[in-house]
Amino acid sequence: MKLVQIKCNGEMTDLDIPINTKNIRKGLADKSIHRGDKKLQHLYSWDYEGSIILCYGWINGTAGKENKHDLPASATKLNALLDNSDTQLLFGDIFILMKQGNRFHDFSTSDYGLFYSLCFEGFDDCLSDDYSDDYDDVAGCDTDDTDVDGDGYVDVNTNKSDMDDTSNLSGEYEEELDEDENVY
Repeated sequence: MKLVQIKCNGEMTDLDIPINTKNIRKGLADKSIHRGDKKLQHLYSWDYEGSIILCYGWINGTAGKENKHDLPASATKLNALLDNSDTQLLFGDIFILMKQGNRFHDFSTSDYGLFYSLCFEGFDDCLSDDYSDDYDDVAGCDTDDTDVDGDGYVDVNTNKSDMDDTSNLSGEYEEELDEDENVY
């Protein structure tokens, strides 16, 4: 059965191992590269398209072995001592599986990517045409009365229509970006 292993550094890999309800913790722990303290636990569950997505991992561990991956919010906690899934610090590897009824089903990294994206409702494009509607409700701001001046500060004495006209930006702010030398 395929499942997702999320390593401490956030790297995801597909595992294909035989597991069932009785041997799941041992099977996952045996495939762990980094472990937390104590026993591997079923931590969270999410309802997803008639299935349940399960998360196994460790909530205790050694400093430096924290898992960098951010889980989606709104999970069902399986232990009252757990924080919400998007804030709980986890250690070692995390395992993500899918279950329908009493049976486990294949769940790959691409399946998890789709699930993850849906949990976050996709990633909104900041330059969408309806951006002004998003900002009207933020902290009582009224975008009809605000604008960003040439220095990057908010000028409350200009109109929103002026804000949409970028032709008056001076060339002094046009800079060449540095080359991205990060290794991905």
